[in-house]
Amino acid sequence: MSRMKRFQYLTFNDDTSFSISSGRLSLVSNDLSSDSGTRCTIGTEGGESSARSDVVADQTIDKIIRCSNKSKSRRNDSDRSSDRSSDRSSDRSCPIIAGLKAYPHQTKLTNNDKKASEAKQKLTSTSSKRENNVRKKTSSIEKKNKFEHEKFFKRMYETATSHLKMKQYQTALMVFNEAVKVQEEKYPEAVEIAAGLKHNIGVVHMCACDYDNAVSVLHDAVRMRKSLPHPNQSDVAMSLVELGIAYLSQKKKYEALIAFREALSIRRKVLGVSHLLVGKVLNNIGCLHFECGELLPALTCFEESLGIQRINNLMSDESLLSYASSLNNVAYIKIRRKEYNESISILEEALLVQQSVLGDTNPHAVATLSNLALANLQSGRKFEACENYDSILAVQSELEGSTSLAIVDTLVKSSDAFLSAGRPEPAMERLRKALSVQEKHLPKDDSQILSTRSQLEKLESKFKNMNWI
Repeated sequence: MSRMKRFQYLTFNDDTSFSISSGRLSLVSNDLSSDSGTRCTIGTEGGESSARSDVVADQTIDKIIRCSNKSKSRRNDSDRSSDRSSDRSSDRSCPIIAGLKAYPHQTKLTNNDKKASEAKQKLTSTSSKRENNVRKKTSSIEKKNKFEHEKFFKRMYETATSHLKMKQYQTALMVFNEAVKVQEEKYPEAVEIAAGLKHNIGVVHMCACDYDNAVSVLHDAVRMRKSLPHPNQSDVAMSLVELGIAYLSQKKKYEALIAFREALSIRRKVLGVSHLLVGKVLNNIGCLHFECGELLPALTCFEESLGIQRINNLMSDESLLSYASSLNNVAYIKIRRKEYNESISILEEALLVQQSVLGDTNPHAVATLSNLALANLQSGRKFEACENYDSILAVQSELEGSTSLAIVDTLVKSSDAFLSAGRPEPAMERLRKALSVQEKHLPKDDSQILSTRSQLEKLESKFKNMNWI
């Protein structure tokens, strides 16, 4: 879909992320949830294995303690018998000797307790190691499953976007709908994946100009992303921007403004007031104000968006083209407000960026050059305007052909510029060329031919007896 057609007056293009319809597909495979049915099953099995290990360990430890207690009992009986025999053969006034007889027995009991404790610790450590092994195995399986999930959804995404680039919108929708079916059947708890797929389907509907379905699907994507336990606010804002664009395409300007403002609020909180994506939403709100005929609020939004871009490092071609589009937006509003002198320097900067990235013959660069010619003419820089129109004619003749109807409008504008600059001969020459092209393609009684012929005859009559250099 060429989104230029809807907003020609702002010279938007699909190469810039700051155009009014600059939606992008979100790669849901990068946002896959690690929670899945497989993981839950593995988690349950790991829990049972750990419990069995604990039971076995406790039974072994109980057995060792019971054996130790029996040994203690036998030794106690033996010691008591020995004490009685000793008491009978010794003096009752020597309790210290009797106490010394009990000391070796107490030492043996303490050693047994230590051995039992060490055995219990050893078994507990063995049980813990088994638990850790189970966890590691479970984690390894989970990572493998997650990798498979990501690989699947990434492959589906790449397939759909390849069809989208070829404008095969129905095929792209079929691929995404199949991904939705897989998600619902195999990973019903993966709501984040489902929301990402909804967003992508909404963008495809937008590209196919099916705005009713786009609004419905994108509304679901926003609702689902908001309902997540820990919603990704950046994703919510992304879907809100697309929803706003869909509403604007339906001429529902109030609903579009609500969506854009909510996205702006989220991005300012999450990303900061000077982030490029904040500037993107501001640009969209400016376009909305322009649609409503509110030039001053539109200019305010465009200038704020432009200021944000200027303080960021614009390194990629995409970011530079976004910057040029915002420059064009500001300049166009200034032309509408008859602030011609201010618009000229802005348009010259935009033209320089576009020509350096896209080349002199790119349609967007030509559109900027046309606006610059108008601003020069209205500000009194008539010779500069003539040069601008000649440059446009050269590009159009190269692209469309020197006898194409596409050059007629520029020929007429160029004639007006030369006449305004006090050069009637080049003005009449361009009118003759325009009339020749029209007569080649249009019926003889066409209103355009009659208008051009009448204008030419007036000039020829006025300057008939004058000699021009």
